[in-house]
Amino acid sequence: MSLWSGLKSLGLLELLVYAPEYSAELIRHRLDRFDRVHGTDTNTSVAVGDLAGIGANQQSAELYWPIRAKPFERMMAASGRDLQPYTFIDLGAGKGRALLLATDFPFQRLIGVEFSPALCEVARWNLRLFAERGRPLAAHAEIACADACSYVFPEGPLLVFLFDPFGPEVLRPVIANLVASLERVPRPCVIAYYLPMHEDLFRDAGFVPIARQRRGLHLAYPWVVLQRPVPISLDSVAARALG
Repeated sequence: MSLWSGLKSLGLLELLVYAPEYSAELIRHRLDRFDRVHGTDTNTSVAVGDLAGIGANQQSAELYWPIRAKPFERMMAASGRDLQPYTFIDLGAGKGRALLLATDFPFQRLIGVEFSPALCEVARWNLRLFAERGRPLAAHAEIACADACSYVFPEGPLLVFLFDPFGPEVLRPVIANLVASLERVPRPCVIAYYLPMHEDLFRDAGFVPIARQRRGLHLAYPWVVLQRPVPISLDSVAARALG
């Protein structure tokens, strides 16, 4: 993909705001060795017009672009917790790069949600390849080929990853569904949001930033890690006091 075609695939706001970082990321991705090392297909971007997704939200989709290993690792470390009880969910999983990177962490479960059937198949192929090469978590990873607006979040602690996958028209109902799930069954939930174009929507829903990388001279994409406080019931407080 050329620099110009890549820039044209961005939304106007993202282009105006993040063109310098995007240009720097494009160079970094061209030097990225992940696919050469692992034999996978994750590094080639896919324009919005080529996604052909399920559901009525094609107009809110964003350019598929894979996250690099280093920023992903920094975001996981910034969560500041034992990840073993957590289900990792990648909203807008694309070709599955984040899921592959997540196999290096002790998650309970890995799930990718992607509305493009073509990208779902590529992600499944990448995961099978990782599983054959001794990554047991990859063998059990799940790809849900669905519109994120209709996705039902599983029970248990959640770490939800996003790489600017869609616009606010989709993100609002996604967050509403997530909050409803957390209110129905209170549990820890962490949001790892790379290129957080719509962070305000999470903050409005009660999520609180706990770590972030801001824009700077290194021209890397910013990111933020947020969490939603878990309500503490009077019964649990009393039980701890008695215990």
